[in-house]
Amino acid sequence: MPYIKQELGGFSWGLTLKEIVEALALLRRVKTPYLVYDNAFKSYTCRDLAWLSATTAQGSIVAPYTIEHDYRDADSCKGWGTVSVCNSAFKFPVELISHKDRMVRRFSEEGRLGKGDRGCPRLCDFHKDADRPVFGIQEASYFDQVGTNLSVDFPFSEELEVSGHPCSSVRVWDMKQASLAGQPPSFAASRLANTIGIAVGVTAKDGNGHPHPLKRKRSEKVAVFAGEWHVPFSFALAWKETLALGDTLALSDLIAEDWGHELAQELGLEVSDFERPRPLVFCRDMVRGGKPQFFFEMASRKSLEDLEWSVGSDESEYVGKIETADVLLKSYSPELLAFSLLTLAK
Repeated sequence: MPYIKQELGGFSWGLTLKEIVEALALLRRVKTPYLVYDNAFKSYTCRDLAWLSATTAQGSIVAPYTIEHDYRDADSCKGWGTVSVCNSAFKFPVELISHKDRMVRRFSEEGRLGKGDRGCPRLCDFHKDADRPVFGIQEASYFDQVGTNLSVDFPFSEELEVSGHPCSSVRVWDMKQASLAGQPPSFAASRLANTIGIAVGVTAKDGNGHPHPLKRKRSEKVAVFAGEWHVPFSFALAWKETLALGDTLALSDLIAEDWGHELAQELGLEVSDFERPRPLVFCRDMVRGGKPQFFFEMASRKSLEDLEWSVGSDESEYVGKIETADVLLKSYSPELLAFSLLTLAK
């Protein structure tokens, strides 16, 4: 049976409108020791925020992301944007070092840091030049992310103060240090790691030519979306040792090397097995304090049946084989639900 269900003139990511509403409502009740998902909405109340949403007869459906650049409305000839390497290195906030050490220790004890620490591009600036996105980056580390974006709601062992204002968590502290309320600091003003995430929705056609979106279940031993059904291909962008201060390059070039490596590692496939990836949106992940997040989609050149047999199991991050996203479960990741709204809004 085809996965696609027509909704609002677009296609949901294997879910009906009712299922999306129920899943997002459930998502808002998720609380981990490190993240309170509903804080994405309760903490950022500024009316100017462009939430990832779809309008329905019942009202607006909202996912915990804000759209910073919509590639679907952009001229594809302009490319994905340019990247500039900032002339200063990231300095992890001294105020948060004890929190970072505590979080890295906890994550490690829970078996969530199997890949260890590694260099990651930190987004330190974002603006548009004639509607063309320009990204400023500097080197941070994955553990910097553990100590900030991945634990923004974990209570400090002792409250920090910013100009006399008490701060109980990283999320509150980052807004206070930027003298803001109701919105996340800009990338230039934020002092979080803000390392770049890539999420890729993958479709494959079955023997009857019907396209299916694919999903995989995350392992319980990962730092992000543990135990949740997720897009089959996602990763934190890695820092390239060839980058030098002041360098400028295309965003597609920054991502390209990781793309092939991660495809081989997570899916056991090659770049040639897929059509060219298409960027959808550049967002901020508000659950994680405004962390930068790209959404792409790509179509498999292999049939659904071939993929089901050939896709490997990256046991460090996923459990089981790849599957089609056509049955409602109670553990969809925010990124998988975001794809549902992105396709509804087409």
